[in-house]
Amino acid sequence: MEKKTPEDKMQKKDDEKEAKVSPIHPGDSRVRPKRHLLDTCE
Repeated sequence: MEKKTPEDKMQKKDDEKEAKVSPIHPGDSRVRPKRHLLDTCE
C-alpha cells in the first residue's frame, strides 16, 4: 500500500483543477488554440 502524504493530496487536487480548466494540453492552447479548434471542426 502506498503511504499518502498531505503533499500527494495537494498535488492530485492541483492536477484535477488544471485538467478541468484546460482539457487540451496547456502547450497547445497557448500556442494555437483557435487553429486547433478549426482543424478539428473541418
